[in-house]
Amino acid sequence: MLRFFIITTLFYSCTAFHNPFQAGTFNALLSETDNPIAIIVNPPATLSNQSSFEISIAGVGVTHYKYSINSAEYSGFFSVSQPIALSSLPDGSYQLRVVGCNSSFKWQGEDNATEVSWVVDSSIVFIGLINTPQKLTNNTSINITVSGLDIVSYKYKLDESAWSSEILVDVIIQSENIPDGSHIIYVCGKRNNGLWQAEEESTQYQWVVDTVAPVVTVTDKISASGSPSLDGTIDDSDALITLKINNITFNAINEANGFWKLESGVIQPVLSTGTYPIEVTAVDKAFNSSIVATGVLKIDETLVLAVLENAPQKFTDSSSIDITVSGVGIVFYKYKLDGGVWSAEIPISTHIITDNLTAGDHTISVLGKKTDGVWQTEVHSTVYQWNINTTPIVAVLSGLPETITSTTGWEITVAGIDVAYYKYQIDDGVYSSEFTVTNKIILSNLLNKQYTINVIGANINRIWQKIEVPTTYSWTVDSVLPKAILTNTPQEYTDIKLTDIAVGGVDLVVYKYKLDGGVWSAEIPIATHIIIDNLSDGDHIISVAGKKSNGLWQKDADATIYNWNINTVPVIAVLSGFPQEFSKIKTTDISVSGTNVVYYKYKVDTGAYSSELPVSNKISLTGLTDKKYTISVLGANENRIWQKIEVPTVYSWTVDTAAPVITANTKTTSVVSPDLSGTVNDQSATIQLLINESNYTPTNNISGVWLLDAGLITDLTNDAYDYTVSATDLAGNTGTGSGTLTIDTTVPTVILSNLPSSVTNIDSIAITAGGPDIVSYKYKINDGIWSDFIPVSTPIVESSLSDGNYTIYACGKKAVGTEQLEQNATSSTWIVDTTPPVITLVGEPVIYLNKGDVYTSPVDGATVTDTSGEIISAVKSGVPDSTISGVYLETYSAIDSAGNIAIPVSRKIVVYKAFDGTTVFTDADNKIESSTVDKTIYLDYDDQFIYIGYMGEQMNLNNRILYFALNCEETGTVGSTIIDEVQWFEGRRVNLPFKAKYLYMAKHYINISEGQNLTQKYKRISDGTVWGERVEIKDPNINEFRLYTSDNTTKTSLYAINRANIGNPQGKISFVVYVKNVESYNDGGYGWMFSSAPLDAIDVDGIGEKTFTKYFELDLNSSEKPNVAAVVITPP
Repeated sequence: MLRFFIITTLFYSCTAFHNPFQAGTFNALLSETDNPIAIIVNPPATLSNQSSFEISIAGVGVTHYKYSINSAEYSGFFSVSQPIALSSLPDGSYQLRVVGCNSSFKWQGEDNATEVSWVVDSSIVFIGLINTPQKLTNNTSINITVSGLDIVSYKYKLDESAWSSEILVDVIIQSENIPDGSHIIYVCGKRNNGLWQAEEESTQYQWVVDTVAPVVTVTDKISASGSPSLDGTIDDSDALITLKINNITFNAINEANGFWKLESGVIQPVLSTGTYPIEVTAVDKAFNSSIVATGVLKIDETLVLAVLENAPQKFTDSSSIDITVSGVGIVFYKYKLDGGVWSAEIPISTHIITDNLTAGDHTISVLGKKTDGVWQTEVHSTVYQWNINTTPIVAVLSGLPETITSTTGWEITVAGIDVAYYKYQIDDGVYSSEFTVTNKIILSNLLNKQYTINVIGANINRIWQKIEVPTTYSWTVDSVLPKAILTNTPQEYTDIKLTDIAVGGVDLVVYKYKLDGGVWSAEIPIATHIIIDNLSDGDHIISVAGKKSNGLWQKDADATIYNWNINTVPVIAVLSGFPQEFSKIKTTDISVSGTNVVYYKYKVDTGAYSSELPVSNKISLTGLTDKKYTISVLGANENRIWQKIEVPTVYSWTVDTAAPVITANTKTTSVVSPDLSGTVNDQSATIQLLINESNYTPTNNISGVWLLDAGLITDLTNDAYDYTVSATDLAGNTGTGSGTLTIDTTVPTVILSNLPSSVTNIDSIAITAGGPDIVSYKYKINDGIWSDFIPVSTPIVESSLSDGNYTIYACGKKAVGTEQLEQNATSSTWIVDTTPPVITLVGEPVIYLNKGDVYTSPVDGATVTDTSGEIISAVKSGVPDSTISGVYLETYSAIDSAGNIAIPVSRKIVVYKAFDGTTVFTDADNKIESSTVDKTIYLDYDDQFIYIGYMGEQMNLNNRILYFALNCEETGTVGSTIIDEVQWFEGRRVNLPFKAKYLYMAKHYINISEGQNLTQKYKRISDGTVWGERVEIKDPNINEFRLYTSDNTTKTSLYAINRANIGNPQGKISFVVYVKNVESYNDGGYGWMFSSAPLDAIDVDGIGEKTFTKYFELDLNSSEKPNVAAVVITPP
């Protein structure tokens, strides 16, 4: 796109209106020791349509230089007499960096290189306007000349008028009677190639026409001084004020607040007493001159007149005053404020100072007093009036540029509450003159940089916005327009409905796009591609606008555009004239066609594709050998959109000139219509079979085997048959083979051996099967399912058969396949009984006899039952000898018809021996432990001793009395023995020469019977057990039980250890503990503290060495100390 930029030639001085900046000169002096600084004398324009440049380098002390273009490596060094020559630069952005060197070869630092940047754009048209009016003028006509490279004609418009017709470039733009106000002229040039400058990029120039003269007044004055101050009003704060008095002209001060002033002492020579006319003239910056204002100055040197200095401005936002009073001969004064009362007399050295005045009009009146005491009259009092307005004045700006813009000229409007005037400052320059808000701030020909504008407003009374807090706005001008560059765009003609377009460009950071005239997207980072899927068929256009890092956007109208076409109608090559799938022909003549198909490529098998061919050429192949061939073809339309290479048009065929090889199997079977099979090396061949003058068509399996299913052959009997087969392949080649079929239909009968007995207690079988010509068999038991056929070498094995009736059935099978029918199966039946008979004892299980009693066995002393009901043997054994004490067994046993043996059942017969009434102690001193414990010991029948004792520190029980009470079952008599001064350790053995059933130990003689001891002396504890409860002794080797006690502990333990055999393993044990309460010992207080408890048992056979250990523990109160314990042994 052709773009136009502005070169405007302006002719006005540094002091011209709207140019507050002053030209100046800066001279730098460098010594040889300073770092040299290269100066680029004639840099390229920031935006240029030239591609070649000759750039000169200079600088104070600089003799040589080197340079770099666009961050490339620096060049070699050159003399400053040799310029940098650049030529044939393509369009783009360029940066030149130069470092200088002095005669001492001291180089400028590369990090401080002198830089210049520019853009080459060969499409740019430069157009210039010459003889433009001054920015502020009272001239109402223009005569502007248009010029520019290759410009032949132009058109223009003034302000909002219509564009003119085309005008030749040598014709001047003329216009008259232009009204007052701001005006803009727009000019578009036309190049000699006919290309017009775009209207939105027209060359513009703005100026202001002002034909209104300022209005000035003067205030009459009476003064005692011959050079007094004078004042008046002026409606233009920038107007130049001149006064003529006594034919002498003076320049007054424009206070820029609506008033002017001539300071006292300016009028020279001093005027004498008299009356003088005053003439005042104002000229504005547009050179409009006001009507002369007239007034009168009366000088009377005899008057007493106070003079006020440092009075506030006529209009101010200050609420305080600091006024100085003076005057000819004046030494004192008095004043009043706003019509109040007169102050006291005040020396003139004291100022009139007042703070916190209210907003509004104020008047101060002053009377002076001379040294001779004469006061100024009130009629001629010195009076000053002013107005205070404290409402803040804030300028408001509109029409501001964007924060980043490529536009180099702007019109900014100033407004705001009560704002009537303004001044502005660009960057760090000086503030402009005063303007009315009807005049816009016009900025043009701005360079590429950041700008800040500060504006202060003023009201009609010229009370100004504080200069310390101006209205501020900053923006950046970058006339190098961004340009998005698109890569990886779709092909101009494509069948792909997806885009993956990369966006780039000089200094671009984000972009936006729109597709097919739609809406613009949001901002997208430059690293993110434009990915669009599922695009429709047809033409598409994508517009992309980029944004530079400084925020400047590419204009929508100048967006980068790309066009392409999508056609997803598949391009598919169609083949014709191709060979049959299986063929003997070794050549091809294949034609390619298809909808929109104009070109094609092809390949054979895995070879490479051919070059592009027109569809008028056929695919001709010759010299083909026996094998399979695949041809792949890709078609293309006239835009060369190709068929997808992944899905070519494919055709495969096989060249085959060899006949298939086929064989036939020989078979013997019992089936009159069996299956037949053989091999064939061609899985696609057609098979034919001829047997017994009948033709059949077997199947050809892919495994290389042909098969004729059973049931298809008819009319065969027991005989041998020769048959032939043939195989014909798809190409028509035929091979043959032959075989023999033998049919045998005789039915076999299986024979079973090693069968079980008819009734047995064996729960397993191992039956064998066989018979003439039988090679396998199947079987089932009872109503079970038939097994698969099993070789006759494998027996029928079953185990863990439950009790009950069983029948086995078996069918044999010959090698030819003939099977024994199931309804004619061979069978055998038997019974399994593994349950032994049960014997039940009738009568007492234990019978007690005294020695010498006669024993009579009970009649029907036991019964026996059996599930089979067949008891073949029942025996009773064992006769007691009542002359000898001991335990005897009477045993019953039985066997049933299955051989099961019943568990024997016995009746126990106990024979006691007589008690001889003597007691023997085996130790030398016949001593036994003294105790407060009642002790009962149950002895087994042949035991003659028992251990009684304690363990712990020595217990000295001198002078204690121990009573033994012996109770024998036979006599029921009780004897006693007294043993004094007993000291025992680890226990003491007590020998009993008689067979005792109970042994009682008591402190006092007590004649009690067996039952009383358990019910009266023993009691329950919390665990529910009963004192003296009997416990099974199942270990026959336990003969010692000890209870360990100590006066100094709070626990009592019982344990049992293996010592010697005490007899019957079915005995029982229990124990009791009687604890003496030490504190109540003398009172005879005792308490039962510990109960009997079961001992863990070990089941044994009644013999052998077994170890049994068990502890029992009891927590005792601190006041209860265990003393002695007793053990009770109970026989069966």
